[in-house]
Amino acid sequence: MTSDDPMKTALLDFLHELDALPRPVIVGGGYGLYLKQTDLGFSSATRTLLPVAAWPNPRSTEDFDVFLPTEILTATHMQTIRAGLDRLKYTAVEHAKFLRFEKTIGEFGRAKLDFLTGPIIDPDMRKTLKLTNLPRVRPKEKVELHAYLTPEALEFDNLPFCVEITGARSTGETARESVYVPQTFTFLLMKLHAFSDRQARGIDAGRRHALDVYRVAALMTEPEYEQAKLMLSKYRGHPELAKARRIVSEEFKDQNSIGLLRLREHPLFHDRMEIEKFLSILHEFFP
Repeated sequence: MTSDDPMKTALLDFLHELDALPRPVIVGGGYGLYLKQTDLGFSSATRTLLPVAAWPNPRSTEDFDVFLPTEILTATHMQTIRAGLDRLKYTAVEHAKFLRFEKTIGEFGRAKLDFLTGPIIDPDMRKTLKLTNLPRVRPKEKVELHAYLTPEALEFDNLPFCVEITGARSTGETARESVYVPQTFTFLLMKLHAFSDRQARGIDAGRRHALDVYRVAALMTEPEYEQAKLMLSKYRGHPELAKARRIVSEEFKDQNSIGLLRLREHPLFHDRMEIEKFLSILHEFFP
């Protein structure tokens, strides 16, 4: 994938600043799906659960949802990331201070970085973190970079999907970076939760997240399908899966459910999208 727009250039710049970290960060959200879809669209050899003709058009965003593996939630690594943000001239957004950063790119655009992490399971790791102001998470040492705790992001850093990006950084230097997108199991959980939590706040948010739930299912490769089944078995009794099952049964039950209504309302919806197959995938995973 080549860098041909300001958002990809901003991502290349950011990834370059993270080269010293022991683990790669993972880009979720709408932009992560955009990266995965455009990457898969260039490959005719990779089979997905729904054919390319049934995909919605790629949807870029101004937001990078940056997931930090728990090993990176240390003062040293978080300070490394914050120093990189400062060099790139990102500033903290006041209403989400130290969770969200942004900067102007191009003539009119803004690049926004939201920092998140998954559930903190390791008790030794929990002892090193400040968890008293949830959903914020940060090291106990004072660091002006926090992560939003996302309990539904199970296995977000296990077997992520790799996308290679090539192009020019803002310095003009040619760059090639690997960016990782959460596996399908994680993405389905996160997007189902996002739809349920946010569609009540506004129709536009509901449409966007309903389309993303469909996109996650459509882009699932055969190996990801098998991996998702293993993860669903592993976490069968987990409360986050119970919530996902409830969301599917109530909000994606059938063609007349609110999830499908919002999906059809999205401007990128088209008649070639395979709704019945999409519903069968959801109900197979979350019966």
